[in-house]
Amino acid sequence: MSFRNMVEVPTGMVILISLVALSAAAQDKDKKEFTYTVGPRAVVSITNNYGPITVRPSPNRQVVVETVTHADAVRLVHEQHEDRVELRSMSTQKGSDLVDYTVLVPIDAFVSLRSSDGTIRAQGLRGDVILEAAGGSRQRRQWLSVVRRAGQQPGNGAHLHRVQCAAL
Repeated sequence: MSFRNMVEVPTGMVILISLVALSAAAQDKDKKEFTYTVGPRAVVSITNNYGPITVRPSPNRQVVVETVTHADAVRLVHEQHEDRVELRSMSTQKGSDLVDYTVLVPIDAFVSLRSSDGTIRAQGLRGDVILEAAGGSRQRRQWLSVVRRAGQQPGNGAHLHRVQCAAL
């Protein structure tokens, strides 16, 4: 084996490792975090027509938003007006995996979640929750609209799991 062949193998490995590291770094740059401080019974509205929304309780009076975008065409619009926080995604590209929202909200917040092309999850919240989701083809849409009122007892519709609906 010549000296030249011995040098080329490690160089190829270095290039491969560098490409893997750059790829991982590129995925991390699309991750963003935003924090908003709110008072009791805050109103949080999230509209993401380009991917999933996951909402869980926050241990304090903050709304913590983590977004992961998978396309350059996605634009995030976030606004706060006193104790009201509105989060929405916009895109010139179609798709159901363009941006992921993971949001922590105060446990007593009023939460409204809307998506036309993604999964919606809301766990451990005590305030009112409205879920609106649509899926299916352009000609035949399925709509789901659920309202969970604060103070409902288990067995009275307070816990929803694997909710399905028929086409309208």
